[in-house]
Amino acid sequence: MKASTGHRRGLAGLLLVVLLAVAIILVLYFARGEKSYVRTVKKSKDRAAETVSHVNLASVYRTLKVYAAANDGKFPNTPEQLVRVAGLPQGYLFDPARPSRPHACIYVAGQNENMPGSNVLIYEPKMRPDGKCQVLRLGGRLELLSYAQTTAAVDKTKNYLR
Repeated sequence: MKASTGHRRGLAGLLLVVLLAVAIILVLYFARGEKSYVRTVKKSKDRAAETVSHVNLASVYRTLKVYAAANDGKFPNTPEQLVRVAGLPQGYLFDPARPSRPHACIYVAGQNENMPGSNVLIYEPKMRPDGKCQVLRLGGRLELLSYAQTTAAVDKTKNYLR
């Protein structure tokens, strides 16, 4: 027995609706996957920037130790002197004239090797995407601290220097 023409149109319409629904589900699934991919790439870039910053600060610390050994245990007196001594690129240290520069660092001058190792030597004044700031302690320890912890540690160091 032959199916009626109306019945065929009904099945074709239903098939079209099902195919359209499957297509929409696939588009939504892959769009969500793309967002996840973008997030993963962004996290990877942030971690790479954090690693580069960590390596740079560790290198600066080694340079400071060599400088201090040749200068009676004293570190450079000014950020400009630190930039020259460590061979840092211009703009590596925080420039108040360009406060929007991400991950620039501030050098806390006026310290020497005989001061507490917990003193902050160099720190990032702005938070990273994860809400942390990188801090280099006088004793050589690199830490990621919250903004509040960073501010408290810097204030403690500055109070010690007064």
